[in-house]
Amino acid sequence: MADKKGLLVLVLAALVTGVSFALPNFKLSAGIGGFGGISTSQDIYFKGGGGYGLGSINVGGYAFFDATYLELSLGVSGGPNYLSLWDSSNSGDIPRYDLSKTNFSIGLLVKYPFKTTEKLSLFPLLGINYMLAFLVEGEGEKYDEPNDFSEFWLEIGAGMDYSFTQNIYLRFTPLLGFRLPTKYEKDLMERRDGYTERAAISVTARLAVGFRF
Repeated sequence: MADKKGLLVLVLAALVTGVSFALPNFKLSAGIGGFGGISTSQDIYFKGGGGYGLGSINVGGYAFFDATYLELSLGVSGGPNYLSLWDSSNSGDIPRYDLSKTNFSIGLLVKYPFKTTEKLSLFPLLGINYMLAFLVEGEGEKYDEPNDFSEFWLEIGAGMDYSFTQNIYLRFTPLLGFRLPTKYEKDLMERRDGYTERAAISVTARLAVGFRF
């Protein structure tokens, strides 16, 4: 019986040791950086003719807080948006309206880092990003309800941390996003008898400097 208990203790110790080596050290850090992204058009085609589309370019800065497996980010961004809204009478001549949109964003990413060398670590990313539009301008006027253009994104991607010192590192994170309809788009769809839609897809690249506590 004593031999069995001793063997069990050795097995448990081996498992704990293996898990401790498999998991990266838990650390806290924060940083600041910039990003740029472009999205394809979010398209809606109405039954009976006509449609809607909105594509955008978005550039800004952000700050992040990292807890090894989670990254929380806050940012401010803006850029041109290209809105098209037409009906069956346009006969192929689709009008386009240029919008300027400024956003406050909050994002949350789940990550799992793999240390490849002493200085380099890689990690997959999965999360969400909400872009609150607080200023929308177009055709010489401001929109009274800019929040109608706020966007909710689902994001997947990867990241890389390169350590310059024990406490300072460079973070690069490319992300692929898939957007849900905005309130403005939902209101358009509710006023129509039928429609088909195609979700916008975005590609974003972020570069930041991080500081470990």
